[in-house]
Amino acid sequence: QSQGIREAAKQLGVTPFVLCFAAYQVLLYRYSGQTQFNIGTPTSGRLNQDYLRTIGYLVNPVVLACECSPNATFAETVEQAKQVSRSALEHQQWPLSQLMPMLDVQRDPSRNPLFQHLFALTHVQAQKNQKLIEETYLSEQRGAALDISLIVLDDRNGFTGEWRYNTDLYQQNTALTMIEAYKAIVDAVCANPNAALKSLPLM
Repeated sequence: QSQGIREAAKQLGVTPFVLCFAAYQVLLYRYSGQTQFNIGTPTSGRLNQDYLRTIGYLVNPVVLACECSPNATFAETVEQAKQVSRSALEHQQWPLSQLMPMLDVQRDPSRNPLFQHLFALTHVQAQKNQKLIEETYLSEQRGAALDISLIVLDDRNGFTGEWRYNTDLYQQNTALTMIEAYKAIVDAVCANPNAALKSLPLM
């Protein structure tokens, strides 16, 4: 599956981040039926050269606006995801804490005000004597601010998905089912990037 992701991303002219993000977007659309929603993704927060050697947590999340059309193809969704992520990253210098007052969003201490799901793809060093395949790691988070998060680790040899979910909202069996659905979507779009979203399998 890892090689298929790289080949499909190359065919579509995007990075594995964009392809995996678009597949995650399709998963949430198929499960919820919502055609418009937001997904957060973390950025380094170190655009300024003065911060490159700074020790500490400087990650700044940006919001990716997602729009899915049942009749759209996955290739079209990938193109939209590419444009949205590029635009968001071009404005990552704006701290989310400064944007909140400008957007006049009502705050709820129990929920993130701008997005309920998160996606990230991180490059990591290959682990010696351990073959990384498409394993899934479930990290339960009771009362988490986000509903579901997917963190994809890329060690250049393969992709590993780490899923985190809010146990106040989801049971483990539900989370496991969603993981299998995501893998089915990835397999399907790698085989046929021009498939319509409404035709993509969930199992």
